[in-house]
Amino acid sequence: VYRLDYDRSTETRERLEKKLRSYVGLQRAPVLAYWICRCSRHPRREAGARRALAQATVPVATAAPGPTQRPHEAIWAPVGYEGLRLRLAELAAVPIPAESEERIAETQEHRRRMEEQR
Repeated sequence: VYRLDYDRSTETRERLEKKLRSYVGLQRAPVLAYWICRCSRHPRREAGARRALAQATVPVATAAPGPTQRPHEAIWAPVGYEGLRLRLAELAAVPIPAESEERIAETQEHRRRMEEQR
């Protein structure tokens, strides 16, 4: 599962860092680790986004596709992963941040306890 965050070159770094905190809350709702795919118009914007997202505790990948590249191609660079760029389908094989796994487990446990109380 993926969520696209399209950068129209209007956000500040501070705004992006604030959005990152909201991604954590979004991850709790469905109780699964989905990738936030941040697409920028220019490699310089992507580099700035990667710096802002360096401490992400949710799975994030960035891209700055060229004019002939498409989203399904190997354009995605997972934050915290120093490898070749990947296709969307290949992101599933990249380990997610440990904090993300812990949050999901905690949420599942909380929901299980709530169900037992009913």
